[in-house]
Amino acid sequence: MKQLGWIPANPDTPEMRQSIMDRSKFKPKKNLLTLAGLTRTTPLNIYDVRVVDISYWQNPADIDYDLLCSQVDGFILRAVYSVWKDTFFDAHFNNIIARGKPIGAYHYIVGNQSPLLQAQAFRDAIEGKELQLGTHIDVEDTRPGTALNRQIVDSYAENLSIVHGKAKTIYTGHYAWQVIMNGADYTDYDLWVANYGVTQPAIPPQWTSWKLWQYTSSEVLPGYADRLDVSYFDGSKTAFRDWLDGVVEPPNTDPLYEVEVICTGLNIRKCPSTDCVVLYAVPRGTILPVYEEAGLWLRVGTDKYCSGNSAYVKRIEPPVVEPTDKEKLDRLWAAHPELHYE
Repeated sequence: MKQLGWIPANPDTPEMRQSIMDRSKFKPKKNLLTLAGLTRTTPLNIYDVRVVDISYWQNPADIDYDLLCSQVDGFILRAVYSVWKDTFFDAHFNNIIARGKPIGAYHYIVGNQSPLLQAQAFRDAIEGKELQLGTHIDVEDTRPGTALNRQIVDSYAENLSIVHGKAKTIYTGHYAWQVIMNGADYTDYDLWVANYGVTQPAIPPQWTSWKLWQYTSSEVLPGYADRLDVSYFDGSKTAFRDWLDGVVEPPNTDPLYEVEVICTGLNIRKCPSTDCVVLYAVPRGTILPVYEEAGLWLRVGTDKYCSGNSAYVKRIEPPVVEPTDKEKLDRLWAAHPELHYE
């Protein structure tokens, strides 16, 4: 999905091939704000949820994952280009999943490779990975030599459904979809549409709404100094959580007990280990419900853990309630059946 304004030295290298899909009315170049590493304020901030898509073009060595993950709600990673696994897919995945953000995977498909081999390559790349944001088919290639057509896309979608499962969305643009698919109806897939420099995206006429809108390829966010592709989700944060795949909330049960934080600040982590990412910290005096004991760790919410060390937390014992006189007599009577008479 990365479209650059220069020609690579070796354009035949699969990793360096580029999209030329007409996704926007303009594509801004870097400006002084970008070069300064500052966040660009977008006028399109009427949506609550933002998703970033990244690939080989974003080197993990250049990313502060803690900072970047704090800025957005999810990530969709390029897993495969044609039949080649994205060089940085695993590195991006491992860094982001450790920080508790939902992840999806997309496949940039092309027209000069077998649809079956491409579907199998995608399946192999994502095998065993938790993809709460699902899988996504990138339908945009109109380049001579690799251009997609309806037959290729139809065959790929069918094969992917067989070897792995139906994808969650189709990623495309209004122009690309018409050129490639000639009006084909894929409305049983959610639409992820690309359109820049507008206040609302133009969508292929087969769809009546979009689920994700890639509104820019030039966003600058804390944690990465260059430009990023960023999409809005059409809905609230609650709707976004409902849209995720494979999220099973634990039943609403009463806590086993409560603890009070007695240290200056207590880290709440994604899992019961100091190797897990810190989600946030709570100050001294905070009361936390405890739903489960995991060794020396306490689960205090959905995928939220804190240390159970007595230097950090103190168990709150329930208050002692004195029985009433009647309760005392009832207990005494129950404890001494020999006193019972006909």
